[in-house]
Amino acid sequence: MSLIGLQNICHREAIDLIIQELNNPTIPLIKDWSNDQQKKWNYVMSNHVDQSHDEYLGFIYDETVGIEMNEVLSSPSINIHDRYPFCVSFRVNKNFLFVVINMHVDFKETDDKQSMTNFIGMIDKSYGKFEINICF
Repeated sequence: MSLIGLQNICHREAIDLIIQELNNPTIPLIKDWSNDQQKKWNYVMSNHVDQSHDEYLGFIYDETVGIEMNEVLSSPSINIHDRYPFCVSFRVNKNFLFVVINMHVDFKETDDKQSMTNFIGMIDKSYGKFEINICF
């Protein structure tokens, strides 16, 4: 695992603590997981994505494997379930450029299914220069 999407983040300080622990492990299980290799974890977080709560989306990523954040992209002007997606382009080993979209959806809602269909169309229009692969 070198790139992890996070949702329902309530406090930015919590991510700082997670990154600090990943980079300088003190918890035995984290020490074992990192195999005593020096890691350089970093993160990027959105502005508020939930209109009614202090809630953020984000990504944590390990720079020691060659992942770097390229840029935070402007999200298409669509919200799903009153939340806006967080779109970030990353680069691996300075060559492979890709976009990851972090979004909170509830597919039980019929409106969300239609919103998702619209969103996928907007992604294709907005980021047509990138190869689009969508996983659910």
